[in-house]
Amino acid sequence: MVEMMMIIMMMMLMMMMMMMMMMMMMMMMMMMMMMMMMMMMMMMMMMMMMMMMMMMILMMMKILMMMMMMMMMMMMMMMMMMMMMMMMMMMMMMMMMMMMMMMMMMMMMMMMMMLMMMMMMMMMMMMMMMMMMMMMMMMMMMMMMMLMMMMMMMMMMMMMMMMLMLMMMMMLLLMMMMMMVV
Repeated sequence: MVEMMMIIMMMMLMMMMMMMMMMMMMMMMMMMMMMMMMMMMMMMMMMMMMMMMMMMILMMMKILMMMMMMMMMMMMMMMMMMMMMMMMMMMMMMMMMMMMMMMMMMMMMMMMMMLMMMMMMMMMMMMMMMMMMMMMMMMMMMMMMMLMMMMMMMMMMMMMMMMLMLMMMMMLLLMMMMMMVV
């Protein structure tokens, strides 16, 4: 009977031990599972955080890019404006130069015209002088001619007179001769 009791007790102990072991195992398993779950959760959280960080960086990059683009656009606009201004200035300068040139040309033309006029006047004067001289010469010539004519006339008259005288003399001679003959 005692043996039996001992055996039963032993069996019960064994059972208890087994149960304890099982419980322990179960607990361990549970703990392990919990740990695993926790780890998984942590990992997930980490991943999420990383993703968020990445997204943030991306967003920041995007904003930066946008800012850069805006800056570039502004710069371009400024450059364009500057260029336009420069062009305008150049155009103005060109216009001024052209105007100056035109003015110079006009002045030159005026000067030339004046010179030409002066030359013409001089020429006219010269011509007038020449004409006057010619007239004077002509007058002189005419006068000379007149004188010559007069002289000639005088000479002719003289000659005629001489001839007459001669004739008279001859007549006288003839008369004398006749008288002598008579």
